[in-house]
Amino acid sequence: MKITTLLLYILIILNACRTSNDGEKQSKIMSVDMTDLEQILNDDKNFTFLIVYTHWCQRSSSLLENVQTISNLLKYDSHVKIAKMNAAVNSAVIDKLSVYSYPSLFMLKKNEMHKYKGVNSIKGIMLWIYGFLDDSVYSIENKNKLDVFLQLDEYNNSILFFINRKEKDSHLLKELINICTLTGNTFCFAVTNPSIISYFENQVMREKYHFNLEDLQSKNMYGILFKNDDFDQYFYLIDNSVSILYNPGSSVQEKKQELTKWIQKKIEPLVIKFSEYYFPLFFSNDTVTFFILYDDIHDLNKSDIIKCAKKYPNITFSVSGNKEVYEKRLLNELLIQQVKKPVMRITEFKNHISVPYKYRPLSDAVEINEQSIDQFIQDYLNEKKHFYRKSEKALPDEFNHGYIKIIVADTYDEYVFDSTKHVVVLYYAPWCGHCYKFEPVYREIGKRLKLYGNKFKDYNNDVVIAKIDAVNNEIYDVPIEGYPTIYLYTKENKKAPIRYRGPRTVESIISWICEKTNTDIDIQKFRNINLDDEQLFETYEEL
Repeated sequence: MKITTLLLYILIILNACRTSNDGEKQSKIMSVDMTDLEQILNDDKNFTFLIVYTHWCQRSSSLLENVQTISNLLKYDSHVKIAKMNAAVNSAVIDKLSVYSYPSLFMLKKNEMHKYKGVNSIKGIMLWIYGFLDDSVYSIENKNKLDVFLQLDEYNNSILFFINRKEKDSHLLKELINICTLTGNTFCFAVTNPSIISYFENQVMREKYHFNLEDLQSKNMYGILFKNDDFDQYFYLIDNSVSILYNPGSSVQEKKQELTKWIQKKIEPLVIKFSEYYFPLFFSNDTVTFFILYDDIHDLNKSDIIKCAKKYPNITFSVSGNKEVYEKRLLNELLIQQVKKPVMRITEFKNHISVPYKYRPLSDAVEINEQSIDQFIQDYLNEKKHFYRKSEKALPDEFNHGYIKIIVADTYDEYVFDSTKHVVVLYYAPWCGHCYKFEPVYREIGKRLKLYGNKFKDYNNDVVIAKIDAVNNEIYDVPIEGYPTIYLYTKENKKAPIRYRGPRTVESIISWICEKTNTDIDIQKFRNINLDDEQLFETYEEL
């Protein structure tokens, strides 16, 4: 009896190991060379998903991480192989497949070659791959496949499930899946197996996500959208707003349009987790974003954040950590060195300026809840309170009376918008070679103008030559498209600065200043000034 029991245990263990190994085999990513590629191109039965990459390319490394996840998602569908090829050691593939950049993704089969042109997202790549496979990939026949898609850790992942309890509706189900795939917005799956339906409804929807099943008990067929979003509800039942889906008199195009609008509305996040995907939203003109920066997402008061996000629909709400490269860049942009407890910030882009206006609460020690969020946002909306920006330390006045006035962000308005002076401002970057080349020319203009004012008393002396480091000081009133850039702020119209676009020579620039300010400077006398007549000491010399 003991021997029989022991043998039974051994059999169970061997079976488990075999099952595990089968799973690994199915999800294995093959490394191939040019010989293997020829075999792939002659395979007339199965597609091969091929990644052409280079080991030195950061984008390739990032994609390969996603490909491992894609491999796990595809292991339940045996209709596609997955392979990768390092172009650095297989250079012939460049001409063979017309590879122009890395990484490049292909679906290959005999007499067929398709190249992926989308972004590096798991959902985007998977939907593209599915387009080449048969309809069986849109069906979920086991719990493992269901779980692996629900657990896909990609922000704002969405899946539209069509549940069908009766076989007679199979034609309608197929049509619904087809319409869903045409939207291109979400994963689409049919679930018809009674045991899988039971698991999905009871263990997943009700127990894990606390969804009320009351409205589903009497439905033989229904569609329900799952959205992986911690700041919103997880499931949305297809309602009467898209009842057109079940109307046999409506065209496929009409159904697709209505379903697309419904999906887009539902998957739009209420509170966005900061990521590269949403950069165009955060950093576009006329956008106001309320940020909460955190070290541990579990420190966030999610219910209060959700309440406030619903109160202010015209403000984009976002949360961001401090681990990813793009999250660290955001912290740097917001002038935050480190985050130990959650802090709040507001950014506003306007006037087509690439630098955001930034606002922070009176204290970062405040607890973030509905009341403090309300107070911060109201202070911003009503009075634009607590504005801040990046600025170098201002140079004391006793050291800032040389040929060129040194200004920083904190003294910018004081000098530039002085209504008694015409102000010429050079915007430069400390790393810019063109700026260093132009610096002696600009300094000579300042020196000649200073000496001219001392020598010719009829000169009004109302032109200020100034400069600012536009990298380490944030400027909001003019667009800086390159370095060096020169603007003139006349006394008469400070709100409409004039950009200089001529040659970078002393005579051209001073002639331009005279023309735009009506300043009576004798250009010949200006050019003939002996620069050694006076040595004016400048403490601050560095451009």
